[in-house]
Amino acid sequence: MRIIYDLTTKNETIVSSFAASHPAISGNILVWYDKSSGVPELTVYNIETKARSYITKNVYRDSIPAIYGSRIVWSAGSYVYMRDISTSTQTQIASGEDPDIYDTKIVYSADTPGNTPQIYVYDIPTKKAIDVSQYGDNMFPHIYGDKVIWSDFYTRLGNIRMYDLSTGQQIEITTGDDMTGYDTGSSTDISGNKIVYLKHNDLANVNSGDI
Repeated sequence: MRIIYDLTTKNETIVSSFAASHPAISGNILVWYDKSSGVPELTVYNIETKARSYITKNVYRDSIPAIYGSRIVWSAGSYVYMRDISTSTQTQIASGEDPDIYDTKIVYSADTPGNTPQIYVYDIPTKKAIDVSQYGDNMFPHIYGDKVIWSDFYTRLGNIRMYDLSTGQQIEITTGDDMTGYDTGSSTDISGNKIVYLKHNDLANVNSGDI
């Protein structure tokens, strides 16, 4: 069930109640993965007009959307795609997975020739990508402003690393030794100058932990 909660009016609105998952929102536009039709698709919902549209091309059952403004990104079949709903244009961005988007930047993870995934930042206007991780076993990137974060799984369950696009500097947010890591897993996000993550208390049970 997909519900919109208005912080001002404190009202809840149900916009989807069957076979929907992974919602993302930007302004008045909501997008989620939907399989209610029996075919994997992304549903785009305008909160103001209540109009719906659907993205069906290059959408797989593991496609998780992210949105910024009118641009929606997701991955399918190890490729990253972007659709601009203001122009109804869709573009294959690169080989990769787990994309996120902020303004004109798309971040994603992609395998290297050595089969170790690295984190790339793709600039939409120039159509150029840079590797911001350079080493490690990196996945699940997020971006906000000039800051890119991801989980480095070289050390067991993951250290959080961050790259500052404005300075070109990479730093470790959480650290641990090569035997245990910092057990932060893949549950991370960033907004402004705040990073939130899940720290697992029990390494045998990675489905629970502290935030």
